Amino acid sequence: VVSIASADDGNWHIYAAYHNATKVVEVKGMIYVLSDGNLYSYDPEDTSVTTYDKTNVLSDFDIFDIVSSPKTNEVVIVYKNGNIDLLSTEDDEDVINLAQLKNSTLQNKQVNSLHVNGKMAYVCTGFGVMVMDVDEAIITNTYSLNLNVQASAVNGQYLYIGTTEGIWRGNLRSNLQDKSKWEQLTANIKPTLMESFDGHVWAKDASNLYVSEENGTSFTSSVKANIQYISTNGSEMVAGNAANVYVYTAWNHYDRYQGTFSWSHLAKKGNTFWASDGYKGLQAYQLSGDAFQVT
Repeated sequence: VVSIASADDGNWHIYAAYHNATKVVEVKGMIYVLSDGNLYSYDPEDTSVTTYDKTNVLSDFDIFDIVSSPKTNEVVIVYKNGNIDLLSTEDDEDVINLAQLKNSTLQNKQVNSLHVNGKMAYVCTGFGVMVMDVDEAIITNTYSLNLNVQASAVNGQYLYIGTTEGIWRGNLRSNLQDKSKWEQLTANIKPTLMESFDGHVWAKDASNLYVSEENGTSFTSSVKANIQYISTNGSEMVAGNAANVYVYTAWNHYDRYQGTFSWSHLAKKGNTFWASDGYKGLQAYQLSGDAFQVT
């Protein structure tokens, strides 16, 4: 939600809403929060808050998603119209804008999700996948697959995509602009969330969280629950819903914490869980026994 008004000084001012936090990511100790389609950051060291909008840093309005890029120390910002900003957490928070998808004439170019692996970002769209080199700030490939790609994850040399026609994978060393280079692994699992953790791919469909087997081509149910979010910090993966939080320390081991949770997204850094807690905004929690306590 954004309101724009003209002031007596003749300049335009933006009054952005930050009431409903929906996602949180961490980059270099800074916490970035997506709230009502707007962005702000929180510094745990001095408790300062910084807001970002088109009048100071960003290139557009109405953010769809944010993803951290730890390899490049950037936040990748995707707007609902397909515009993309790369926000540096260094270099005085400089922004590089990539408007190719927004300005393209491609059909079904709505963005469904975004996945970052190393310095590469994979933008999942209604036509396929667009690939960005975040470090170089360039579009490297566009895979027009005639598939509605909802989610993606990279594991080893393979790019996995979750589509409305099931899970597919392609070898990143192949020409993935050629749809014949992709193999359909299953038509029965149609993921809306995917993640890579501990050498395995995770896929969440309407009712279950699945994990890939050692062969990488078949999936088995890990948690029979309507998972609402998945996040990983590399050494742990967090998945959860309104009743349960699952903290994975290995692909085949998790600790479950039960309660009544209003979190739309949860990310773990060190011993702190950073939650997007809806209209309560950003909240920090730590475990005390089996219970989450506000810090």
